[in-house]
Amino acid sequence: MSYWEDRAEALQAYYDRRSAKTLRTVSRAYDRMVKQLHEDTEKIIGNFAFYYDLTRDQAMELLRQPAPMSVLDDLRERLTTITDKRMRTTLEARLSAPAYAARINRIQAIRESARVNAVQAADVENTVGQVHMRDILFEGYQRTMFDIQQYTGLGFGFSGVDNRRLNQILRYNWSGKQFSQRVWTNANVTAQNLSQALTEVIMHGKTSRQTFDALMEEANGSRFAANRLLRTETNYISNQATAEAYAEAGIERYRYMAVLDGRTSKKCADLDGREFLLSEKEVGVNYPPTHPWCRSHVACVIDGVAYEKMQRWARDPETGEEMKVPRDMNYREWKRWQEDGAPADIQNWRDSKNPKPVVTIDKNSDFMLKLGEEHYSKITEIANNAPEVPRAVWGKNQSSVKIATGSYTGQTAYNDDFGIHVNVAKDAKGTRLKLPFADTFHESWHNIDHRLGNGNVPLSASGKFGETLKADFKQLVESKRAPTSTGRIPSRKEAMKSIAREFFYMDGREAGGIMDIMEGASGGAFETMIGHGKEYWKQRFMLEKEAFAAIGEMAMTNPNGYKMFQELFPESHKMWLEMLKGVL
Repeated sequence: MSYWEDRAEALQAYYDRRSAKTLRTVSRAYDRMVKQLHEDTEKIIGNFAFYYDLTRDQAMELLRQPAPMSVLDDLRERLTTITDKRMRTTLEARLSAPAYAARINRIQAIRESARVNAVQAADVENTVGQVHMRDILFEGYQRTMFDIQQYTGLGFGFSGVDNRRLNQILRYNWSGKQFSQRVWTNANVTAQNLSQALTEVIMHGKTSRQTFDALMEEANGSRFAANRLLRTETNYISNQATAEAYAEAGIERYRYMAVLDGRTSKKCADLDGREFLLSEKEVGVNYPPTHPWCRSHVACVIDGVAYEKMQRWARDPETGEEMKVPRDMNYREWKRWQEDGAPADIQNWRDSKNPKPVVTIDKNSDFMLKLGEEHYSKITEIANNAPEVPRAVWGKNQSSVKIATGSYTGQTAYNDDFGIHVNVAKDAKGTRLKLPFADTFHESWHNIDHRLGNGNVPLSASGKFGETLKADFKQLVESKRAPTSTGRIPSRKEAMKSIAREFFYMDGREAGGIMDIMEGASGGAFETMIGHGKEYWKQRFMLEKEAFAAIGEMAMTNPNGYKMFQELFPESHKMWLEMLKGVL
């Protein structure tokens, strides 16, 4: 396998992983759509059993009866969660039309419920899809530039893709419609299919379970359409990113590379291996994607002229020597080097970026004695990759952390008297809602919080940490109370529901800790399925203690969640860092 074939395969695997993660979020949105529509239908028509053994005419007569007005009120309330302003305004106008001022029949209510639920799911697909496309464009560009520099061994800086060019690529109708337009077109089809399927199964006297299964079958069609759209658009965006990188590197020609297997289209097979001028590339003709589900990529053709250009760019302006990219430099390190301005003395830069670890193995600690060297080594490795301040505090105090047992069969817990109870073998693997070693770090931060406190008052409760958490959460809720197009201001409860829906579609391993903090900051009013529960927060200092440990856990094991927390709770994060700095 050639270098470029190997890199194309690696890039495709990366894009597949990113697409799969986005599609999991989209799939959860369609699951939610089916569940909500099924619940709406039960409210609209009453018990499904009423329709059993009825003729079509009798069933239709029941469906023509008035629907409960509360159904429309609930649908209008749900519109506040739709982020696309145009679609939200359209639905608000539709549900506020004079024809709906009086009672509507059950068929009309089913139709509107299907429409609202389909648009809610599509809104998630559009939102996460747009973020995905932007990430792929930036990341694809940089990874391509890395591949070029690794191949030539020449290191040089570059300008990257600016926002103006980014928006041009994202908005270009390369296939006749933009990504968003296709999402909303698919949403209309979904709504029609769902309302038609619902009406049919009800008139046939199907059970509640049979109705749910019929809706799920229709949703599978929507998932397929979303999968095809996202993967085809990802191929387009990633190849555009490659072209942008080629152009900046002075590369003038490219070679078409098809994935040759049993699924390869004739068009891609015919183009495979052919070379074209970059200036003459045409998507769908000689540049991928050439069809839906296209998996083809391109490889650069570096001739003498292009190589000479890159050699000039790689000259150290002070010494005149070529800057060489080390063969052992991986993409992550190369990206940091570029972000720091691609300094000429790479070894000196490396030395400055790789200080000695601050967390070392203590053979007399409970981590070694109760969890074992293998797990302790991995925990130490994770700790050394954490941000500087929490890493230093954890490293300074880890030898004093008390661990009661590392083979606990119950739920992970911490007790001031006995220490941590954890099943480390299980924790090392992580779960659907927890990253590896998240529980161990969480409980160890509880121990550190208690140890650095004053008697029965933990460090986290020594100031105004709890008040700051509540103030940050209140600010977050208020940000979701913007007036709708009709001038109505959502209630605080509606705003919290809106936030909860946003978090519902996130990865629970990344967002779980934040959701628990929000539940505590609201005194249990913020409803989440993975929090401690309303009664828990009534205990003294519980918000401060749980937030202190949850932030520590995120800082050590969950960089995405930690970054999200800083954005949503900025003042609380500053106070948490100040507490830590005060004990160093």
